[in-house]
Amino acid sequence: MTSACLYGADFDYPEPPAVPSGVRVLLSETARDNDNPMRGRVQIVATGRTALGAVLDDYRRAYPPGQGWVEVSGDHDVRQRLCLVHRSDGAATDVLEVFDYSGERLTPRRDRYLVVASRFQAGGGEQCGASLVFVPGGWT
Repeated sequence: MTSACLYGADFDYPEPPAVPSGVRVLLSETARDNDNPMRGRVQIVATGRTALGAVLDDYRRAYPPGQGWVEVSGDHDVRQRLCLVHRSDGAATDVLEVFDYSGERLTPRRDRYLVVASRFQAGGGEQCGASLVFVPGGWT
């Protein structure tokens, strides 16, 4: 269920991130900021025995270029494994990111990752890595 947005954003929360085959969602939460319009959904996931490369490929298939998603690479964060961006002509830019999990909510393990689906005000510049500023405490 989504909730209505308050001041500063004329868009709602993005859909929860897709869950690749073999991946379990351990925790989920929402994130938001009204001063720098952003809405997000955060997950800590466990890949189990599924290889990270296969999981990232599943995310790429769920957010394909044919639907406007672009993979962005760069030096955003050494923990970042994937950043997919969808810029539309509308009011928002959607971003899907996967990071190595190193937070305090759960014990960090090699098979745990932080997945963030974010929606930012369009035209806000580079969005990869920016979602971590808005993630609730203890998640990163």
